[in-house]
Amino acid sequence: CILVGQVVRRAENAPYAFKQERNSMQTKHSSQKKTQGQKAAVNKAAQNKTGQPRVLLYGLAQDSEKGSVLRDILAQAGVRACTVAPEQLGNPTGALAGLPGFKLSKLPYRGAVPECEFMLFAGFTSSIQDVVLAAMREQGVSVACKAQLTQFNKLWPFVQLIQEVSKEHEQMTRGQEA
Repeated sequence: CILVGQVVRRAENAPYAFKQERNSMQTKHSSQKKTQGQKAAVNKAAQNKTGQPRVLLYGLAQDSEKGSVLRDILAQAGVRACTVAPEQLGNPTGALAGLPGFKLSKLPYRGAVPECEFMLFAGFTSSIQDVVLAAMREQGVSVACKAQLTQFNKLWPFVQLIQEVSKEHEQMTRGQEA
């Protein structure tokens, strides 16, 4: 949004061709607003069942120092922490997030188990998420792979979401090293 706003401001004094690009970007920005509205609907649905936002945690054991500190941070922010066990990885992300209309599988996951730490934010407003992330920084707690529940990834098996976010994180960190 900030970039779009900067481009639009610069475009007001620009030649006609650039103004066409501005109109294209404004159309893109309005479609982003719809996507943000859809995100809000998914987040509201995640809150409906429990009345509070939740974080799905994978690879962050409750009895580990990092897992314990992270759960304390979440509790202080009024956020429910849900641990995802390896046998639950095949479930739809929406089911693990507690969304209505999703059901947990009765069969345990038997595939390859990711070796990483992962956090999924569900039912969050941006202000609560900012509070949690700031508290994590203050406490020195870092989880490299994080995601927000969306209308798209709620349908994915949780293991697929972890793999995709992990792959993106690896590509981004590899790009920073180059």
